[in-house]
Amino acid sequence: MNGERTSPAITYAFSFTYVLVWNIATPFIPLYLTAHGATPTAVGIAVSLSSLLPLFFAVHVGALVDAHGSAPVGKWSVATEAIACAILAAVPSMTGVAVGYALLGLGNLGLTVATQIAVAEFSAPAARASNYGYYSSWISAGMVLGPIVGGVLVDFQGYPAVFISVLVLMIPSFVLASLVKPRVRPSSPATGVWTAHHSARSILGLPGVGLILFISFMVISGQSLRQSFYPLYLQTVGLSPTLIGVIIGAGSLTSMLVRPFIGRAVSAFGYAPLLAGATGLAMVSIGITPLLGSFAPLALASAGLGASIGVTQPLTMSLMADAVTADLWGLAMGIRQTVQRLGTVATPVAFGVLVTWYGIGSSFYLGALTMGVAMLVILRFGMHLRFELPTVGLEASPGDGG
Repeated sequence: MNGERTSPAITYAFSFTYVLVWNIATPFIPLYLTAHGATPTAVGIAVSLSSLLPLFFAVHVGALVDAHGSAPVGKWSVATEAIACAILAAVPSMTGVAVGYALLGLGNLGLTVATQIAVAEFSAPAARASNYGYYSSWISAGMVLGPIVGGVLVDFQGYPAVFISVLVLMIPSFVLASLVKPRVRPSSPATGVWTAHHSARSILGLPGVGLILFISFMVISGQSLRQSFYPLYLQTVGLSPTLIGVIIGAGSLTSMLVRPFIGRAVSAFGYAPLLAGATGLAMVSIGITPLLGSFAPLALASAGLGASIGVTQPLTMSLMADAVTADLWGLAMGIRQTVQRLGTVATPVAFGVLVTWYGIGSSFYLGALTMGVAMLVILRFGMHLRFELPTVGLEASPGDGG
C-alpha cells in the first residue's frame, strides 16, 4: 500500500523548524499590536483572524494531503508563511498584522496536517500513539526555543527583527518539506477537495469521533489564552519580553518532557484517564495564574499547562488517525483542525470582551471553567466508551458500534 517511507528524523526536523518559526513570531504579536495602540478587543480579533482561514479551509487542506501528499502541501504552506512574515515586517499596522497573521495561520495549518499525516504513514498502528508523542516532543522543542529567541530579538532589535528572522528560517523548512517521500496514493481518491465537506459529515458520524472533537475543542479553547492574553498579563506584572519568552518556553519544555512517555502511559492507564487528568491539570494551572505575580510561580503554572498540552494533543491525534482508514487520514486531521480553529477563533474574542469589561484576570477564570467542563465530560462519557475505536472507513455504517 505504501511507497518508500519518509525517515522519522526528517519528519521530526521538519516539524521542529515550522513550529520554531510560529513560536518566534506569534507570542509577541499581541505585544506588537499593543505597542501600536490596539485595545484588548482588537488584540483578540487579530488573534482570532490567525485561525479564521484555517477554520474555513482545514477540511480542504486535509483532502489536499490525501490527494497529493504531505510534501507538496508542506512546500505550499512554507511559501504561504514566507509571504505572511514579509507582510508582518513591511506593514506595521492593524490591517497589515491582521492579514499577515491570517496567512501565517493558514500556512501553519497546512504544515500541521502534512506532518501529522507523515507520522501516521510511517507508524505501525501499535506504535502510533508513541510516535505521535515523539513527534509532539520535537514540536515542543520548537515551542521552547521559539519564544526565548523571539523575546531576545524584541529586547535587542525590536519587533521587525522577529519577522525578518523567521523569513530566513523558511529556507530549511522548504528543504525538509522537499525530502518528505510520497505515499502511493489511490488512482481514485476517497474524497475530492471540493467534495470534502460531504465526506467530513460521514466521518463525524463514526463512533467516538464526536467525543474526541468535543474534547479537542474544549481543550484548545482553554489553551488559546496562551496565544492571546497570557503575554499581556505577564507584561502587566512587570516582566520583560525575554522573561515572558522564558515563561512561555517553560510550558513548552514540560510538553516536550512528557511526550516521549505517552505510549507507555496509554498502556498503563488508558486514553480516558490520561485525558481527564491532563484537562484537570490545565484547569488548575490556568485558574491560579491571575493570582500569581512573580516569575517563579508563573513559570511553574506555565509548566503545568504545558504538561497538559503535552498529553492531550498527541492522544487526540492518535485517536483520530485510528478512527478512519489511511486514505482518509488527511481529511480526519483536517476535521480535527477545523474544530480546534473554531475554538481559537471564538475564544480570543470572548476573552477580549471579558478583559475589556472585567479585567485580564477574568479571561483566565473562563479558561479554567472551560477545562473543568472538558474534564467532567471525559469522566462521564469517555470512561464508558473507553476510546476503543475501530479503524473504519466511510463504507461502514455511521451507527455501527453506537
